[in-house]
Amino acid sequence: METTKYSQCEMCSARCPIEVTLQDGTVSTIFGNPNVGSIGTRLCAKGAGAKWFLYDTEKPTRPQIRVGPRGSGQWRDASWDEAYSYVAERLTSIKEKYGPESILVGWRGSLNNEFVKAFTRGLGSPNDFTHNSVCPLSLHTACQATLGVGRKALGFDIENAEYVVLYGRNIFESLTVAEVNQLMTAMDNGVKIVTVDPRASKTAVRSYYWVKIRPGTDWAFNLALMNEIMKNRLYDENFVNNWVKDFDALRRYVEPYTPEWAETETHVEASTIRKLAREFGEAKPKVIFHIGWFAARYVNEFHMRRSMLFLNALMGSYETEGGLFFKKGLADTGRKGMKELPSTIEAPKGDRFDCIGPGKKFPIVDKSQGIAHMLAEAAETEKPYPVKALMIYRFDPLYSTPDTKRLIRALDKFDLLVAIDVNWSNTAWYADVVLPETHFLERGDPIQERKGLKPILALRKKVVEPLLDTRPAWRIFKELADRMGFGDKFFYKDIDDYNKWKLSDTGIDISQFDEKGVVNLAKDKIYYDRQTGLKFKTPSKKIEVISSKMEDNGLESLPPYESVKVPEGKLRLIIGRNPLYTQGSMSNNKYIKEVLWDHPIWMNKDAAAKLGIKTGDKVNVHNEIGSGVATAYTTDGIHPEAVFIPHGFGKRAGAQKLAFGVGLADSELQGVVSDYIGGSAAMQECFVKIEKI
Repeated sequence: METTKYSQCEMCSARCPIEVTLQDGTVSTIFGNPNVGSIGTRLCAKGAGAKWFLYDTEKPTRPQIRVGPRGSGQWRDASWDEAYSYVAERLTSIKEKYGPESILVGWRGSLNNEFVKAFTRGLGSPNDFTHNSVCPLSLHTACQATLGVGRKALGFDIENAEYVVLYGRNIFESLTVAEVNQLMTAMDNGVKIVTVDPRASKTAVRSYYWVKIRPGTDWAFNLALMNEIMKNRLYDENFVNNWVKDFDALRRYVEPYTPEWAETETHVEASTIRKLAREFGEAKPKVIFHIGWFAARYVNEFHMRRSMLFLNALMGSYETEGGLFFKKGLADTGRKGMKELPSTIEAPKGDRFDCIGPGKKFPIVDKSQGIAHMLAEAAETEKPYPVKALMIYRFDPLYSTPDTKRLIRALDKFDLLVAIDVNWSNTAWYADVVLPETHFLERGDPIQERKGLKPILALRKKVVEPLLDTRPAWRIFKELADRMGFGDKFFYKDIDDYNKWKLSDTGIDISQFDEKGVVNLAKDKIYYDRQTGLKFKTPSKKIEVISSKMEDNGLESLPPYESVKVPEGKLRLIIGRNPLYTQGSMSNNKYIKEVLWDHPIWMNKDAAAKLGIKTGDKVNVHNEIGSGVATAYTTDGIHPEAVFIPHGFGKRAGAQKLAFGVGLADSELQGVVSDYIGGSAAMQECFVKIEKI
């Protein structure tokens, strides 16, 4: 018998709504949910690969307790009762000896964030942290300092834009199917894509103009663009007068940064910068300088992202068709918001392990994000206090944060490592206890508010019964809290009970999800009034060139640009996405491996020729941090100062036979370098030598 169910994908963090067809209870096909407009009409290869992931036998099948050395892969099966007791007893002992702040809880963004946050608060620890410092954190901090809102508050009306400017944002090889569909529609409508990228990605080669920029100099390019736009009054004067604070300070600041200056720094011709500035000015306000996603690249990332926000302001692109918009949600449709569990538990006070806060290394970074790449330093220095236990949910620091060897040495200082994951991550492989989560098709999760011009609520519902002895996150954290003595804070019975509580103030009933898997909140697009109603949440209620948040913390809002240098004899390692692969959930997937069978390192043809390297040669990639072997791919489609590898390969979990040791792990070559204002790791401040084997 054939049945159809609706849920949400979790093969990456885009969480696309899906339609799942079952044949006699077995998953047959997975497509996009057709009830959600352009979001649901298609699904990427990663989402289709969820079927293999569901039936893959090389996942943790039941709770595991380590019996050999860390990382040895020596485990014994345990019951859930025994595993909970093991974790609870050790956490209690650590908490009593060192204090609750010695327990760290890290997580990757998911629908279950609220259970992780609530559990950490129940422990009394201020130290929950996300993976965002190795992804979008500097962008998030830039938005908060400039607009007063986080990065997720902004959306992009790509379909109606005339120009879309992308800075390393490789949409056609990235995460979000909806964004790909929007850009393809925009191309049919005549949009001109400008891609600023050292590499000819699949997005770059489909662009109106590929700016083959010197890596690390995007900020310089933007400064010159602003210089040209302001000098020739190509900006939207009405918008600037209404909504930009300290515009004259920005004008004075960019005066020295001419297109000729930028040509020397960026290797982009001055005539190109002038041409683009003129065209952008003519197309305003339908110009999007796309703020992107991944911002863990360079030490100047925070200021580069601020410059993108300024350029959008000059174009008057905020809250307009073909520009940027503030995402709308329940409140904008006249409804009350959903309840969340962490808000019912008092947040612990005290210093954090990652040096966030006024007067510390990261004075303006959002504490709710945390800084994952500070793990090693916290363990090494024991400042501001010893850290002794680490719980990781759906996040893999040993796979995605810089300097793997250093982090392993640091993790050896922890008394307890617990991994909660559906997969054998590198960190799970190194843990003391693994608590296996059910596959996303086997569980229900909290309702998601998907904000936008036409907001919706989406629900992940269980599609099939669990095949293994695994449990959903809502249950794992509830049952662990019971063992730790604060189970009363997790007052729900099951996920349906929790979701009914979440909806209780909204006027929406959970039965409304049954038919389509989503609840549409608005029939028409919602825009704010551009004259009086824009939602900048800075002290001035405007876009702040001179940022109150920065100046109050002793940071210079408009610092001088520092020229980018490359060490003699080395090349800059840059990283990015592959359209068939993202994050650990794809690494051991047979469907994907049949197509994605090689992971070469891109090199500029001329730079490679000087080293005697040609396409197909095996090369040693090394620096003072680590080394690895890759296959060379030589091309004109990359700047001569750079080499490129896709992020997320080189898995070390021995249980995953398809993924083990395949490809080069960028984290094993990167040192821990920070953008101290934005908070992100500067993962592309990594320089390597390449030698033919």
